[in-house]
Amino acid sequence: MKNTEKVSLNLLVLDFNYYMFQHEFSIVKIEENRDTLELDDYYKIIGCERIDITDYNDDIAIIVDDEGLFKENTFYTEFVAPDGCNFQLAGKLIFARNVYTENGTSLTGLTAGECFKLIDSIKPRLMGVRA
Repeated sequence: MKNTEKVSLNLLVLDFNYYMFQHEFSIVKIEENRDTLELDDYYKIIGCERIDITDYNDDIAIIVDDEGLFKENTFYTEFVAPDGCNFQLAGKLIFARNVYTENGTSLTGLTAGECFKLIDSIKPRLMGVRA
C-alpha cells in the first residue's frame, strides 16, 4: 500500500526587507509526497531562472540565483560558516539538506530544529545593494 500522507519539506530562506532595512529568515514548506526537491521549487522561491548551489557545510547547501549579481535592487550578504569559510552572496538564499547517495548528491528539506539552529548561527551582514 502506497503512503498517501503528504510530507512537508522545510526550506530556510534568507531575504532582505528593504522597508525595515534588515535581513529576515523565513521557513518555506513544500508539502508534497516526495523526498527530494526539484529545480522549479528553487526558481519559484528565489524568482529566478538559473541557480548555483554551494555547500555551507557537509550537511547544508545554499541555493542562490546564478544571475543575482547582475540584477537591479539586489542585496549583497556576507556571513561566516562554522568552519570559518566566508560567504559573500547576492540575493535571496535558500538553505537545504545535502543527501549523499551512490548516484550523487541531491537536496531535501530541513527539520524545524535545523532551521532554528541555522537562524541562530548565521549572522548576515549587509554589504550593499545594487541599484
